[in-house]
Amino acid sequence: MLRVRRLDRAPGSWEALWEADPGATFFQHPRWMEAITRGYPVYRPFWLLAEEDGRAAGILPLVRRRIWGLDQYLSLPFGTHGGPLVSGSDPAPVVAALAGAFRRLVLGPRVIRFEMTVFDPSGAARAALAGPLGAWFQDFRTHLVDLTVGFETLWTGRYAKNTRNCVRMAERAGVTVAEERGDEAVAILCGFHAAQAEAWEGIQPHPPEAVARIVEALGADARIYVARSDAGDPLAAVLDLEHAGREIHCWMSGSSPAARPLRAFHLLLSTAIREAAERGFATWDFGGSGGNPKIEFFKASFGAGPVPVLRCFRTAGWYRRLRKRPAWD
Repeated sequence: MLRVRRLDRAPGSWEALWEADPGATFFQHPRWMEAITRGYPVYRPFWLLAEEDGRAAGILPLVRRRIWGLDQYLSLPFGTHGGPLVSGSDPAPVVAALAGAFRRLVLGPRVIRFEMTVFDPSGAARAALAGPLGAWFQDFRTHLVDLTVGFETLWTGRYAKNTRNCVRMAERAGVTVAEERGDEAVAILCGFHAAQAEAWEGIQPHPPEAVARIVEALGADARIYVARSDAGDPLAAVLDLEHAGREIHCWMSGSSPAARPLRAFHLLLSTAIREAAERGFATWDFGGSGGNPKIEFFKASFGAGPVPVLRCFRTAGWYRRLRKRPAWD
């Protein structure tokens, strides 16, 4: 018999379920929950655990954020992916049970917002989610670069010609890119990110203190690359999150107006992609683009291909009117 119960402490079976699910990503791993809740203590983690005959069959990691005594439920915040982790040869019943439990949770009268984001769901998983949550389906996509082909193949066969030219232009202009650590690197990244976020409708920049805590939690697997001019002035920065030696997520970035004519951001990303390929990583994930075709075109110019992302998302109408409307809502 299949049943779902809510846990306020992480179950010991979580990582084993992550290992057993072939579609699992970094954002569903315990490490991300630890990092994001350390960065944002307002997020309170909990889990929906599906059990069959006393055996852990699936798990849905979630966070709750309370505002004005009302709740927001997210699986998971600030990541391209969340949703259920499921083991076994027939995951659909477990996905449906977890989705049903999630629906019962988020349709309460005190809930003002919920979101579940699922990376590249199979047809069976999508159908299992549709019953409880189909009314709130929103189709998006992320862009992934296959690093297993090697950087030379990417550069010569998958990069757009204009992107190669932009990288060369930055190099000729004396732009350099290197990994940097410490408070200065975080400050540079967050400064550029905040300046760009002013033009992004409904998107709030990450505070430097939150980013610093996330970087600290992930240690060497959080890499900040900074592009600098020939005079040493910072031009652009990106924060890449690595996991298990197999995937890298381009999680946060920003650049100054001076970076654009020098094409510094092209060199910044290309350097990080090249180093990831040389270190044996399999996948570079650019993350979502909010449906912006110009951003998607830019990511595709580095050899990235689209992969579906399914969002189940709802914000109470009265609450939406009090805040900027997010790009995806």
